[in-house]
Order: sequence, then C-alpha cells, then structure tokens
Amino acid sequence: MIDRLEFSVEDEAKSLAFSNAEADSDITEIWWFPDKDEIRLIEVDPKLPVSKEILPYRFSPDISEGIHFKSAIALIRPDEKRLAPPENWVGWDEAKEIFHRSEG
Repeated sequence: MIDRLEFSVEDEAKSLAFSNAEADSDITEIWWFPDKDEIRLIEVDPKLPVSKEILPYRFSPDISEGIHFKSAIALIRPDEKRLAPPENWVGWDEAKEIFHRSEG
C-alpha cells in the first residue's frame, strides 16, 4: 500500500491541471479548491454550453498516471464563476488559480 503522506494534493492538482490544459487549448483558467483528501479543480472554457450549477466529474486515483488522490473536476464558462462551488468545497475566495492561459 502506498503511503499518501509522501504525496501532496496541491502538487498533484497542479500536475493534473497542466496536463488537462495541455490536452485542451480552449481551457483559459484552472482553479484549485484546497482539500486534504481530494484534488478539486474547476476548469474554465469559454466554448462550453451554459449551465446553471457547477457539477464536478469524479475520478478514482490513477497511480499509473501519478495521481494518488481522488479527484473532482468541473467545467464552466468564464461568466459562471459567479456560481457557488460544489457543496463541501471551499469558496471562490479560498480557491487558487493554478493555470492561466494568456490571450494571443
């Protein structure tokens, strides 16, 4: 069994965020919502359809990809940053922008 204490949720969140941004050039921002047991990301993509709430997709750890924690990733449009984060997540005021794609 792998000791998760030797891994950092924040480091793995950043790694996952940059991997996702590299795979999808439409992503303009990625926000990390700190949690000690789960990677929680909101990815901003202006080409997404409009939604009324932020609903994350949930994933199991993937040790082969270097992800040792459960993860939850939500996709939103830029104007949807006014919506409340998912239940039990910290608020936008405590979230940290860990990726930003410059225009041009």
